[in-house]
Amino acid sequence: MVAGVDVEEADLQGLEDPWRSAAEALRQSSNGGRVNALRAWCDTLDEGDEIFKTILAQDPRKQPERREVFFGVPPLPKKARVAPGLGDGCGGWLDMYVAYAKEVSPLTPRLFHTGAGLWLVSLAIARRVVLRLAHKDLYPNLAVLQVADTTLYAKSTGLSITRMLVQRLMRHLLLPGAMTPESIYSELAGQQPTMLSAEDVEDWNKGRDFSGQRGVCLDEASSVFVGMKKDYNIGMNEQLCRLYDCTESDTRQTKSLGRLTVRQAYWTFLGATTPWHLKQADIDSLWHTGLWPRFLLLTPAGDPHWERPHRDRSDVPGEIVARLERLIEQDLPESQYMKPAEPISMGLGEGVFDAFSAYLEATMHTLLKAPTVVDKRLGGTYGRLAEHAMKVAMLLTVLDWNGVGAPVIGLGHWARGQRFGEQCRESAHRLTQMLAQDTSNEEEMRVLCKLQEQPGVWLSARDVYKPLKMRSTTARAVLGDLVEAGLVEERNPSAKRMEYRWVAPGEREQEIASGQGAPGFPHNARDKLQ
Repeated sequence: MVAGVDVEEADLQGLEDPWRSAAEALRQSSNGGRVNALRAWCDTLDEGDEIFKTILAQDPRKQPERREVFFGVPPLPKKARVAPGLGDGCGGWLDMYVAYAKEVSPLTPRLFHTGAGLWLVSLAIARRVVLRLAHKDLYPNLAVLQVADTTLYAKSTGLSITRMLVQRLMRHLLLPGAMTPESIYSELAGQQPTMLSAEDVEDWNKGRDFSGQRGVCLDEASSVFVGMKKDYNIGMNEQLCRLYDCTESDTRQTKSLGRLTVRQAYWTFLGATTPWHLKQADIDSLWHTGLWPRFLLLTPAGDPHWERPHRDRSDVPGEIVARLERLIEQDLPESQYMKPAEPISMGLGEGVFDAFSAYLEATMHTLLKAPTVVDKRLGGTYGRLAEHAMKVAMLLTVLDWNGVGAPVIGLGHWARGQRFGEQCRESAHRLTQMLAQDTSNEEEMRVLCKLQEQPGVWLSARDVYKPLKMRSTTARAVLGDLVEAGLVEERNPSAKRMEYRWVAPGEREQEIASGQGAPGFPHNARDKLQ
């Protein structure tokens, strides 16, 4: 329309706001004034400059591609922003944890280490502090999901640091990773498992005192979301929402286990996965049914970069361990089976509620009302950002608390919590882009990397797919594609067995030149290598 190209009326009828208002403004303008009309319309939007440049950069005579266009993260209104530097130094334990974790796993993004450190504190608290607001009682439990490509961001290495501290200090608060809805309720209700080894009895008995206040730590967390499509997991989405919301009492009747009641629920979650694995789940359902808005969705802020690892192993700083131990055993009230601890009520310092209200208005109303450039899928995520920021402020306050009296959230704690909330807002926008990108070659890369671990060694399909936790049919199809592409060799040592190997390109060329190419290797291997 800006360029004067004829546009079908049917195309205009299909526009939604704010684009419909732009079309009307252009329709009423003369040919020479359409650019100015577009400029004036863009000036009404927070991201107007970027939208204006994006539209003018298009070829007006090219048919529009059916793809999503992503704009930048809309800036916060000025009245909702916090002063730069406010909150620096609050929750100093978190800085110590991130520094140590970054030393052990330098490739893991700092945002991932920060989220993991906050989750550790939320797990240790186990529903024993609360902020009583007019509309709800807010507990500082967190659900954190790290999403990044495999290998490059060292997600597993970063998680191993967190898991090590949990196993050392509070493994009784950890739930098993793979659980059905029935088994989750059974565990959280304090019902003893039928099969429990002697060495696990002590931990289970200790954990029973915190039956409903438990957490999950999963390296490949997509299994939780993909599994929701299974018939036997129907209702898990809603169940996890209730547990995260810290319901006072939740009763479930099952045919096999009878009547189960989870009291004073407090569910925390820390997991990592890749975009490809997430795309195997029902993504639309996760966005719109309310589960994902309850998650801190963390993604890398930039491209991966290499940092040389340290040679010598370093022990966990004593201050990190000591603070967690005091939270678990000393500063917070004891909990007993069927008699959960009465949580300590936290207070709000001067100016904190006003700052919280301003951020809540910005993220739950101002940035979402028309005209908005926020992806509709992120509406629920935006609506919970202020709550997430307050939970982080609660955790930071507890870290700085000396155990005497009631902890009071200061303006600095809130400011740091809001800054983390803003990082999560940007991160969620990145996730929508990551999930829209083509990740179809990830399985091929995983299989190829597995073969490259042992160059020149023949491996069966089972040797490949079992350690990768991949379906055998998927692995065999991928191996066939790699063979056809000339990247992998195959041979048939027996009638019922196929084997595969990867050979470095230079060595492979030597084999081909000398006539020693492997049986089954494509005749045009030299051309494919070139």
